[in-house]
Amino acid sequence: MVVSPDNDSAYVVLRKAQQLVKITNLKTSPVLSPTRATVGSEPTGVALIPSGKKAWVTNWVDGTV
Repeated sequence: MVVSPDNDSAYVVLRKAQQLVKITNLKTSPVLSPTRATVGSEPTGVALIPSGKKAWVTNWVDGTV
């Protein structure tokens, strides 16, 4: 999980589902975004670029980013 630079959203890796999800409105009432990104096999980490506009996910089994 990583918190976005706006401090009001976060990105969470779902290992079993092999997805990246966004949670918004952290400061008020958190909401799970309906949009999900499919990532590689056994995602284990996520990082954002400083602007928060791109996310990088590491995939353990695939050995990819």
